[in-house]
Amino acid sequence: MQNDDGGFPFWEKYRESQPFNSVQAVHALLLARENGYAVSDDTLARGLAFLADIENYFPSGFSPQERASVGAYALWTRSLAGQRDPAKALALYERDTDDHTVDVLAWLWGSIDSTSVRDEIERTLGNRVVETAGAANFVTDYGDSAYLVMHSDRRTDGIVLESLIANAPDSDLIPKVVTGLLANRVKGRWDNVQENSFILL
Repeated sequence: MQNDDGGFPFWEKYRESQPFNSVQAVHALLLARENGYAVSDDTLARGLAFLADIENYFPSGFSPQERASVGAYALWTRSLAGQRDPAKALALYERDTDDHTVDVLAWLWGSIDSTSVRDEIERTLGNRVVETAGAANFVTDYGDSAYLVMHSDRRTDGIVLESLIANAPDSDLIPKVVTGLLANRVKGRWDNVQENSFILL
């Protein structure tokens, strides 16, 4: 399925490479390799090169919010491959500091070296949490374009949970987010593939 530019399309090879698909495919391949599956070094190298230059593949109709979401996901995925890019992460963060969605902040948190910015991200996430006595969740909105980045609130909770565990392992929010996620299952699962995969990860 991988195209010559290193990206991944919808449905069949040689259709236009899609930014979100490409990040998710590289993410999946990295997880597969980490778990002992054979993954071509060339495939990963070309996919990671696509992610490093992902801004050049954004469709003209992508809003700043969608660009930030896919860009932050790409930075986080590259960091899984040992390609942290703190300068690019900081530049993305500073571009629209007040407008970033919760998932963007969670993905950027571990990619930024500045202690003050990392503390600011942690405070912002703390200010955007919706807490009850025993649970916590995060609400973010992409409007009518949520499908372009596969957004849902439960998926966002899973992304933030991973980030909290990685960057603030002693946070009181961790057990509350877990409780909130467990409470939102129906017949043992969540609403869709995106939610199930990110929450389980």
